[in-house]
Amino acid sequence: MKSQKIFSYIPLLCLAGLSLLSVAAQNTPIRLPPIAPDTATPDAAPARVHPLAWNAMENVYHAKIGETNASFSFWVTNISKGPVLISRVNPSCGCTVAEYPQPWNLAPGESGEIKANMGIAGKTGTQAKIMTVFSTGGPSQVLTLKALIPKDDNEERRQQNMAAAAKDRQVVFRGDCASCHVEPLVGKMGKDLFDAGCNICHDPPTGAHRAEIVPDLTKLAFPTNKDYWKKIIADGKEGTLMPGFAKAHGGPLTDEEIESLAEYAVKAFPFDPANLPKTR
Repeated sequence: MKSQKIFSYIPLLCLAGLSLLSVAAQNTPIRLPPIAPDTATPDAAPARVHPLAWNAMENVYHAKIGETNASFSFWVTNISKGPVLISRVNPSCGCTVAEYPQPWNLAPGESGEIKANMGIAGKTGTQAKIMTVFSTGGPSQVLTLKALIPKDDNEERRQQNMAAAAKDRQVVFRGDCASCHVEPLVGKMGKDLFDAGCNICHDPPTGAHRAEIVPDLTKLAFPTNKDYWKKIIADGKEGTLMPGFAKAHGGPLTDEEIESLAEYAVKAFPFDPANLPKTR
């Protein structure tokens, strides 16, 4: 009888064990393998197309000997579905003048022309300038103008061209030229003043070349001192393109500013005997 009772409890014990295993399984967290992060790069948004499309962003003029002016032409089209206003066109130098309608509203699909003239009298080599176009269409756009000017081997004609360019040396301080030769100088002294007011001709930016008649100050073939620099900065030099920067000549600089320029020039451009002409 006892064995029968024991056997009768076995199914109950099995059921109890299964129940305990089921509860334990429910309370045990399931560990899943880690999921690798998605490293795929999302598609980049397409670049926004500027509504003003140009026939060229750079224009090159091949000058002839004796020419004093280089002419350029840029055509632009509004390729957007709305009107675009070109508010202004700023040349990088006063020797370059832009011609365009003002105000200039371009309807969708409409085209127009910007003309530009660069003064090249007395210059040789590559002369590069830029024009920055501001509009309601988006970021400003930069147009590049390059004039390739041959060297004139005719000495008489070369002297005539230089004389024409030097006829009014002070013109760089007036009109449109003042944007490059006066405004950047305000409030500067010493090296900063030299970089703003002198390098534009003596050490022009990349893409342009120093005009042949403008001396390389690092290769002067004669000794200088502070008095020399003060005089040539203040009064300029007859027969060249060097203007007088002193206010007495219509220039933009005070005596104090000229003094600071002279002090910088003495240190920056010391005389080097190696620059003397070689003699046999």
